[in-house]
Amino acid sequence: MIEESFKVEETDITHLHETKITDHDISNLNSSENSFDIQSSGTGMQSLLIIAILEAYIEHNIEDQNVILIIEEPEVYLHPSLQRKIINILKQISSSNQVFISTHSPIVVSQLKPNELVCIKKENGITKKLAADPVSIINELGIKPDDIFQHTKILFVEGQDDKKLIKSLIHKLVVNKRIDPELVDDLKIIDVGGIDTLSFYTNARILDVMNNAHNNHYKFWIMVDSDGNSKNEVKVKIEESLSEFTNIYNEKNLFILEEYAIESYFIDENILCHLFNNLDQVKTTEICQKYFELYHNGMSEKNMNKKAQFQNKYKPKNFFLRNESVFYEKSWGLNEDEIQTLHNIQRNWSTSNIDQYIESLPLDLLEKSRIKEIISHITSIFDQITVGLK
Repeated sequence: MIEESFKVEETDITHLHETKITDHDISNLNSSENSFDIQSSGTGMQSLLIIAILEAYIEHNIEDQNVILIIEEPEVYLHPSLQRKIINILKQISSSNQVFISTHSPIVVSQLKPNELVCIKKENGITKKLAADPVSIINELGIKPDDIFQHTKILFVEGQDDKKLIKSLIHKLVVNKRIDPELVDDLKIIDVGGIDTLSFYTNARILDVMNNAHNNHYKFWIMVDSDGNSKNEVKVKIEESLSEFTNIYNEKNLFILEEYAIESYFIDENILCHLFNNLDQVKTTEICQKYFELYHNGMSEKNMNKKAQFQNKYKPKNFFLRNESVFYEKSWGLNEDEIQTLHNIQRNWSTSNIDQYIESLPLDLLEKSRIKEIISHITSIFDQITVGLK
């Protein structure tokens, strides 16, 4: 029973900035029909606005800001794909800032590392901090493994773009009679959002149990990019993640790519000029060479304290996704003409079209580029599948 003397203090909330969004494509800017107040919009729309603001923050944040960002359930009312997107954005921000979120979403949690999680549960009216071990979190949130039971051969990759690229290259190799088309459906490709996420842990855990029960009947491979680390650093990290899974890990089936990310493999003058005939071959060659020169110089100079700064500066997304000119001037030391060349490439490029790019590129051109490394790994996997069938 609440005492009558108990009162709730009323507080007026004053917004320092207008919270309306205006559609500038509507000519009559004085009309009330061309704008809406975000405060009166649904939670889903507000979450989408958060994504847009955070993406803008990343795009314009050149130097470290050292801010603390706290968000309650950022995934609310968002489609699963957008949940993954907002977490990827927050992970980028957390590389140089502190980010705290609360969530009940298995999708969100599956994209994070176990050491990034704190599990809180209320029992008998008392809030307790539970052990944040993967098994407890999997059981608490009901994270499920991917649909892998009907496949005995699985390739784990880190993201949707990686999966799209590899599937496109497999199709290209089939068309060119380098891979037996009857073997393609034997391989299940699963993107887990990162090899150190709970999504990967869950799949690896179930595969390990199944292999133990079925005499190593299941076979799997891992293909990851370097993310600006040395191959040995990546290898050690993966082996630590798989240390308890003795029935599935095989060092020969671990493919660590030389380059930072899949976009790196398209920073090639011959590929870009073949895809986009409005580019200048000489200028494109110069800017591609300059990027890799900057990247490798940065790799040799970076240390653990500046790792996040190095990644923010030289990740290949900065080559293809447009930043302000001041970013390229200050961070990459580009002149006005070089920045213009880069912007011309960015106007043409779309990562979502990677599969179409692969389809349009001749195989001999791909095998003369850095992409030959990925092709080699793919053919190695199918060679192993072929041997296993004999």
